Amino acid sequence: MERYYTTNLKYVDASNNSPALPNMQCRTDLSNFYNIRVAAADAKSYRLEAAPEGGQQDPKCGTLSVTQTGVKGATGSAGVAQCW
Repeated sequence: MERYYTTNLKYVDASNNSPALPNMQCRTDLSNFYNIRVAAADAKSYRLEAAPEGGQQDPKCGTLSVTQTGVKGATGSAGVAQCW
């Protein structure tokens, strides 16, 4: 996302679509555990989410998220401090 922003000065294309996440090794390694996606994006901000898959599902942490400013989130009952 940051590389796209550096080149285009925004996080979305002319149709307001976010770029596809690259198939990097870490994403491939985590694919059995998390579904990683761009949950929201506009010209100046984005939020990535990692939704747990299969045995990784944990109600304490739930779906993890991070924004372009580094703000982290967790939908579960344990909260950010215990899940990140």
